[in-house]
Amino acid sequence: MNWLTRASLMAALLTSPLPALAQNETFPGKAFRFIIPYPPGGITDTVGRLVGNKLSQDLSLPVVIDNKPGAGGNIGAVAAAKSAPDGYTLFMGFPGTHGINVHMYKDMGYDPIKDFQPITLLIKSPMVLLIHSSVPANNLAEFIAYAKANPGKLDFGSSGTGGASHFALVSFMLASGVNITHVPYKGTAGVETDVMAGRLSGHFGSEISSMGGVKTGVKKPLAVTSLKRLKNWPNIPALSETFPGFEYGTWLGVLTPSGIAPARVDLLNKALRKTLDDPEVLRRFAENGVEAAGGTPKEFADFIASETRKFAQIVKVSGAKPED
Repeated sequence: MNWLTRASLMAALLTSPLPALAQNETFPGKAFRFIIPYPPGGITDTVGRLVGNKLSQDLSLPVVIDNKPGAGGNIGAVAAAKSAPDGYTLFMGFPGTHGINVHMYKDMGYDPIKDFQPITLLIKSPMVLLIHSSVPANNLAEFIAYAKANPGKLDFGSSGTGGASHFALVSFMLASGVNITHVPYKGTAGVETDVMAGRLSGHFGSEISSMGGVKTGVKKPLAVTSLKRLKNWPNIPALSETFPGFEYGTWLGVLTPSGIAPARVDLLNKALRKTLDDPEVLRRFAENGVEAAGGTPKEFADFIASETRKFAQIVKVSGAKPED
């Protein structure tokens, strides 16, 4: 082979579309990596492993859980954003990584919109507005009237500044115009104890953890933060019935690095939505007080955009900082 032929061959190789091979290969054809930005244990990890196991069964391929906690979810998000956009890296997004942190951190190390391709929303977990039985109100209207007549007198505990229960309280105060004193704790255990003892006026709690105090009559449930009433609380109104469009709660959804081929996005979306239809998965969700969501990639992208807009004001009013 002379130098001219060799140079022509090299030029052809350098100008050929190398990604074509990857786009034409069978997908999926190898193990998935599912990055969860929380440590093992807890609802995020529980849902991730449940969904990952079912997805593995349906696709006959391993789904390897990779817990990467820290920095409000940013450490895991950065790892996912920097992964190859081939569809084999999945990421468990939540309000922190795709709604809150962009308003709290100057440099997250990733762009929640540009660096990620939404696949589908997995679950929503609304909260319940609960007050101690000593508070002189038996429904939401009476509670709002009492709070407005006694600004700052009521105190609500939360699991910590910048946490879900804190932001739920801030959202409620913005919608209703009431002034309730926020008392941050380190976790939910102390909040539950002090509300049950009457040392706190109330709190926003999860559906599952709230049932005990309600059954004994120590707590009064006044409203839920979902758009519609919950199956387990059919007689408790949704806040949206008083404040149209009000919705607050934690959520989890699957994303992948941006740049993935559209056909792969569609395949992953269909596979995950099939997982969300599985009776055993739904049963386990119900046990943990969460509701299956689903939807298209476009619907999930629109939801993330709305969450980002919503938290801009909530974070500003709350005074939450990353170190909190």
